[in-house]
Amino acid sequence: MTDGRTALITELEIAGHRAWPAAEVHRLHGWLLRADKGITRRANSVLPCTYSGEDPDADIDAVISFYGDRNLTPMFQVTEASSPRGLDAILDRRDFERELQVHVQTVALDGITDGLGASDVTITVSATITEDWLNNYPLVTGYDDVTCIVRNTIMARAPSPKAFALAFVDGRPAGVGFAVLDGQWVGLFGIAVHPGLRRRGVGTAVSARLMHWGVSKGATDAYLQVEVDNHPALALYKRLGFTTLYTYWYRLYPDSSA
Repeated sequence: MTDGRTALITELEIAGHRAWPAAEVHRLHGWLLRADKGITRRANSVLPCTYSGEDPDADIDAVISFYGDRNLTPMFQVTEASSPRGLDAILDRRDFERELQVHVQTVALDGITDGLGASDVTITVSATITEDWLNNYPLVTGYDDVTCIVRNTIMARAPSPKAFALAFVDGRPAGVGFAVLDGQWVGLFGIAVHPGLRRRGVGTAVSARLMHWGVSKGATDAYLQVEVDNHPALALYKRLGFTTLYTYWYRLYPDSSA
């Protein structure tokens, strides 16, 4: 792996971390230990982009204690660029189980056109979470109240500029999405479509609107994270020009009391 590829993966991992900030973030020799009530893996896992320690096994023990103290499962978000080199093999030896692979996809924004998707989709975009967005978010996603509260708090905590998209079809809440600007990048998160209104271009319309918003703020490229087995989303993002740059996965410690 070239130094340039390592740097780009690290850049996007850090951008994704900044866009989805956990309530607690603790540093351990460069690793970022994140915790937020167990809601979303990203906000409750170690991000090992850099490492300055001398004993990874001792620091893994500290990670296990950190999450155990919070009744959470010890978990690492791992890429080919994780540090120290060979971390995935160390975690495997320590019986951390590999779970859930996620593609990080990117696209250049030159030529992106607003208004893609179905013509009957109406989208509003706001710089903050509005009452309308809060009220419709659970209707579109199906998340329970506790999950919505934590996820909403994470998004509210994200740095500006950011955008909250809410889509309607015939006056019905149809889709949501969230975007965060970070230098040249606009990150797209939480693109969701109401189950009864799928395959009508809602997801395309929301994604395109947020990408266009990013362009208006100076972004030249977009990135997103999509689970490797989410085939409908992968097909949607392929139509928008996204391609996979790298894949990350989670390593979970099964012997936790969490």
